[in-house]
Amino acid sequence: MTYRRSEASEGVRSRRAHYTDVLGVRVLPNTHINRRACARSPSYRFDFRHCRQAPDPVPLSNRYKLVMSPHSYGPSLYDVPELLQYFPERFLEPTYPANLRAYWEENWGFLQGKGLPLLISEMGGNMACCDIPGVFENPDADRLYQEELVRYLGEMGVGLFYFTLNPGSHDTGGVLEADWKTSNEMKLNLLSRVKATRVLP
Repeated sequence: MTYRRSEASEGVRSRRAHYTDVLGVRVLPNTHINRRACARSPSYRFDFRHCRQAPDPVPLSNRYKLVMSPHSYGPSLYDVPELLQYFPERFLEPTYPANLRAYWEENWGFLQGKGLPLLISEMGGNMACCDIPGVFENPDADRLYQEELVRYLGEMGVGLFYFTLNPGSHDTGGVLEADWKTSNEMKLNLLSRVKATRVLP
């Protein structure tokens, strides 16, 4: 498989890492997985559809350490000039955000039914987005996206990592505001609905 992913995974596991993390990749028509083309498209880590035809996408001697971990971002991810050309039609549909569930199920939600551990390794965004002249004008769009995703994951019993704590991310913002002291109350309210695992004693 491209990138020798299986060999890399076994190498990590041999050094006693707790998990092997597998991200979604887009398989381009008539090619092997193309790293450069995938990197240009923000969907390249959202998409596990190829796993429908490949139930064992990363052959490992120990499947216990395999976790399927897509990213999931809303419209604020595309509110930068270099990504506007990829702005998805799903955000423009009249049934938004309810229509997102079918998209998530098609791209990665189905993995649970295959017995594959699922964890959203990145979600988040600017909850005050988006007003993109000529493209998209819905100031509640990203908040609605994140709220719908948290409900969907909660119903499935799937965990998540929220991006990001610090305020430096230009397209998502942080749980902390620019002064590194003030918290974003909208994000804290969202995260208060997520079941948490105790990490610190």
